[in-house]
Amino acid sequence: MPCMRVRRSPQWLDHSNIIGLCLLVVSIFLWPGSTPAVAIANSWINPASGPWEVQTNWSLGVLPDQTQSVYITNAGWKAVAISGNTSQNFSNSMHIQDLQIATPPDSRNVLLLNFAGFQVPLQTTFLSVASNSAVIVQSSMLYASNMNLYGTFSQSDFSEVKVAGQIQMGTFGGGGAYYLTNGTLSIGGNYFMGGFGPTSTFIQYGGVHTLGSLGLNIEAEYDLYDGQLTATNGLTVGSGDYAGGAIFHQYGGSVNADTIVDGHYVLDGGTITGKMTMAYDPSVGGQQRVDAFFLQNGGTIFASSMDLGHPNRFGGRAFYTLSNGVVQVASNLSFNGSQFSQYNGQVTIVSNLVVHNTEGGLDVNDAHYLLAGGTLSAGGLTAQSASFGQSGGTNLIAGDINIIGVQPSNNPQTVSYTLSGGFMSARNLLVTAGYYSGFRQTGGSNQITAKLTLQGNSPGAFDYTMEGGTLSVKDIYIAEGAFFQHTNGTILHSGLLTLSQGEWRAAAAAQSLGPLQVTVGTSNNNSGISFPDGASTLRLASSSAQAWSPGATLYITNWHGSTSGGGASQLYFGANASGLTAQQLSQIRFVISGRLSPATILSTGEVVPIGAQLQVARNGNTMTLTWPSGWFLQSATNITGPWNDVSGSASPWPVAMTKPREFFRLRE
Repeated sequence: MPCMRVRRSPQWLDHSNIIGLCLLVVSIFLWPGSTPAVAIANSWINPASGPWEVQTNWSLGVLPDQTQSVYITNAGWKAVAISGNTSQNFSNSMHIQDLQIATPPDSRNVLLLNFAGFQVPLQTTFLSVASNSAVIVQSSMLYASNMNLYGTFSQSDFSEVKVAGQIQMGTFGGGGAYYLTNGTLSIGGNYFMGGFGPTSTFIQYGGVHTLGSLGLNIEAEYDLYDGQLTATNGLTVGSGDYAGGAIFHQYGGSVNADTIVDGHYVLDGGTITGKMTMAYDPSVGGQQRVDAFFLQNGGTIFASSMDLGHPNRFGGRAFYTLSNGVVQVASNLSFNGSQFSQYNGQVTIVSNLVVHNTEGGLDVNDAHYLLAGGTLSAGGLTAQSASFGQSGGTNLIAGDINIIGVQPSNNPQTVSYTLSGGFMSARNLLVTAGYYSGFRQTGGSNQITAKLTLQGNSPGAFDYTMEGGTLSVKDIYIAEGAFFQHTNGTILHSGLLTLSQGEWRAAAAAQSLGPLQVTVGTSNNNSGISFPDGASTLRLASSSAQAWSPGATLYITNWHGSTSGGGASQLYFGANASGLTAQQLSQIRFVISGRLSPATILSTGEVVPIGAQLQVARNGNTMTLTWPSGWFLQSATNITGPWNDVSGSASPWPVAMTKPREFFRLRE
């Protein structure tokens, strides 16, 4: 009765000692098109190197064949060589059942396919290469159903290696290395790399590597210098809580795969083509518990889509750093609770760039895009519960930029675009201010070809705050509760300024804008223009042709100019008295010392409050003076003064005409 051989770890003992106890071992393998067979053990017994085709080197005294399981596991430092002579004259010996290569202590066993040619492959149903053992394939062919690799596998000289099923490298105890210099490596199934222990490494200098899927787990590294890597079912770098121990380093060559990066990916050169996902573990429904990192120093990514970051309170954030190179995305690029830092290079997105914060438990995972250099081009940009900082470079948005603020649920979330340098452009810019949110410009150049829209009113919102740089815009629309705060910088406004329950806060300088339209809002009809404490001149183009809503009111606050014109605060509509209609003037009120004053327009186009006037009524020898509230009555015996307040005076105030002469005036 033959004893049964059970496959365990690839750390095999010297099977030549086992043969005497149990010659026949039962092992079932399936080669495509074959049936289960009873495999006979045939072990290499020569302690030195030698050719495969010498019968005396084998324990059975015959050459291996397709009925045998072959073992190269005895002690000694040696190489078992399959050469052109083997493939030409002993081809039947190259079709076997499983092949085990292992090494006892203080030994090393190597299987060498040494220019065996491309007519006859070495075929085995299962190849196991244990630690401190090696397979070297030079200008030869090797076919296997499956492979376990804990030692070293070297492929060069345009060799061809085919694995019908899968390769496992270092899965249980770590270790293993595969060197692909050139030639082709094709795997019908999956390639799993990594395990607790020494690092499992795949180094590709060239050639073509095609397979179903490639998975790098803990302590796994793939270095691609040149050649092609194609994974039809995807490439995964890292998985689970130990994903950070996996790294893919690409110096050149091409990767064609839908790629999931849960560990580390470094792109120094070459190309990546396919869908790109970061910090996503499909085995647990996407809940990656550690952060993922991608560093691009060069090369080009051709991504059908990019989805970066799936955070929770334990991890799952994506950190993408682009220092150089090209990123091209055929659809959307979105990242949630993650960071994209661009210092150079070019990012081109056919559709939209979406930046979104997430909340997990009591934590807020901030999403942030930093553009410090290079060029970003996208169809649209949406920052929703997130921030975008531009300190340099060029941001070209073909469509619209949406800054969408939200009210906080558990923690405040700042939603903002900060422009401190560089150039940005968009068709429309919409800022919906939320909690401590808005658009802040301290430098750089902002070009809006159509409309800037400000809306929303939340605590701490800074809507659009301009502290420097240049803003070129056609139309500006400021809606209910929103404001434009202008403290410094230059505004080039070529279209219409609309206040619909909004406010314009003028700079302490001279600024010219287009015509003004005032419309009613949803909760009240009040809009405003506010002046700073210092000298300020705001010149609006003639607005008499604009339709103001009949029920709308424009309030001018913090005005401290001169009612005769030319004071510290100056507000102009056009260059003459026709800059506003009489109806529009009637809708303007100056808020001065808590009172409201109507407006008038001077011949220069400057709009000023109408000064308070004393109304006089005479009845016999008594004159009665009346005036608006908020003013104080003064009197003098000469027109030049001195003027003194009339003690206790209140409108209406009777004056007895008993003095030779007396003059009266009002002061605020």
